[in-house]
Amino acid sequence: MADEPPSRLDRLWELRKTRTATTLLKFTSIFGGLFLVLAGIIGLTGIFQGQIVYFVGSLYAIIFGCTVLIVEVRDKVPMVSAAYQQIDVYLKFMTLQRGKGLYYLGVGLLVLYIGPDGTSSWGLNNVAALLLAIIGVSHTCGIPPSRE
Repeated sequence: MADEPPSRLDRLWELRKTRTATTLLKFTSIFGGLFLVLAGIIGLTGIFQGQIVYFVGSLYAIIFGCTVLIVEVRDKVPMVSAAYQQIDVYLKFMTLQRGKGLYYLGVGLLVLYIGPDGTSSWGLNNVAALLLAIIGVSHTCGIPPSRE
């Protein structure tokens, strides 16, 4: 039994530890944050149609999207580095992969259920939130494992 070659599932599971997988997760996290900020900015136009709840949800999307970007970019830009220091002090759980993942999942689920015009229809914020929630599940499950 010890001489059996690894199954496809085992090989796929091992691929999650590669540098490519880590880079891909970083890229998708940054993209998810940018998409959430952009969707939030576009969603602000809901105020002109009397969609107050969607407008407030868009504000949340912008704030949370900026937080995602700060956590992912961290020390690449001096101004972002200063903001990251505040997160490191007050939101310590976001410096760990699983904490970050649970935050992304929570934000994604929160914004996901704030639909335009107060109904169950979908807007751009909802699509961005769903993407961020999926990225959050990836981080939470350790796919790929943290190198931090």
